[in-house]
Amino acid sequence: MDRKELEKKLIHEMISLFCRKHHDGRSLCPSCLELEDYADKKISRCSYGDQKTSCSKCTTHCYAKNKAEEMRQVMRYSGPRIMLNAPLLTIKYLCYKRRAEKNGGGNAKKFAGKNSTD
Repeated sequence: MDRKELEKKLIHEMISLFCRKHHDGRSLCPSCLELEDYADKKISRCSYGDQKTSCSKCTTHCYAKNKAEEMRQVMRYSGPRIMLNAPLLTIKYLCYKRRAEKNGGGNAKKFAGKNSTD
């Protein structure tokens, strides 16, 4: 499983966890389903490819402001709880993230460094 697919699965789990608690459903409500589809498209189309960092550390913010705020709400709620709901997926993601940071920090550092020398 590559980094993008792993991130998509983790986002799905986090949105599902949020939706179950806040929207009282077993399956995703229409607004959460729309947010998940939006996030999937953004992750798939990320121009950084394998150098992708987490979106919060990226120098290019591609989410629309309203979607970014919705995702922040999901992350605030689900972030601390996701390890209990999807432990293996979370550990894999954290390992990918740590490896990217060890290898130069991914796109955030790489491109921030280029901009500062221009």
